[in-house]
Amino acid sequence: MSLEFLKVKTRILTPPKDDFLAILDEFLPKIFDGDIILIAAKVLAIHGGRCVKKSDVDKLELIGEEADYAPEKITDPCVTIKDSALIPNSGIDESNGNGYYVLWPRDVKTLLREIHSFITNKFNLATLGVISTDSCVLPMRAGTVGISQGSFGFIPALNLIGQSDLFGRPLKISKINIADALAGVAPLVMGEAGEACPVAIARGLEGISFSTDEKQATIPSIGKNEDLFGDMLKFFRGKNGMERDP
Repeated sequence: MSLEFLKVKTRILTPPKDDFLAILDEFLPKIFDGDIILIAAKVLAIHGGRCVKKSDVDKLELIGEEADYAPEKITDPCVTIKDSALIPNSGIDESNGNGYYVLWPRDVKTLLREIHSFITNKFNLATLGVISTDSCVLPMRAGTVGISQGSFGFIPALNLIGQSDLFGRPLKISKINIADALAGVAPLVMGEAGEACPVAIARGLEGISFSTDEKQATIPSIGKNEDLFGDMLKFFRGKNGMERDP
């Protein structure tokens, strides 16, 4: 089976709170063992009630409150660090918000575990992966790509250390970030405007190790001393005034 991505069109989820499990129950097509479900972080946020009325808050203050680390001078837009990811405006979005700021979902692992359990029970599955995705931008590149905010049900990084390249040279640091690689195509499949496709299905992907062990099924982050971009991230400041420090 070749890899394919299937988009799932649903009704509109309405802020400040809506029931995403009811959406899945009504609109999700037949799911098979080995599928990986990509879910827009925005609908998880609406499901969890992570919405703030725009007239009730100052956006710049909200960005600062939601960020783990932010530039000393916060602007709109600006790049921040939240949940070990570089993301614009702390993940706060107002598109399709209907008068609300939609924040990044909180406790994503619990939400994804709940969704994983719902889908596996509904379709009697043994193996399933779920990923929360959002749009981000890359330095020096125009346009958006996807990034994973969290995942559950599979080991999200494929370790190639010790394997040999084409000429027998052992690999020393190579890992494939499966979760982010799949999330990267989410904006292309789901759309970014009024498509109402907050879910996509990745089907036919080989080499996935499925696991519900949270110690294994966690998107890997990297410490600043090993991070290739560590020096470039030093201008981010935490809420306590300290330089970025995982």
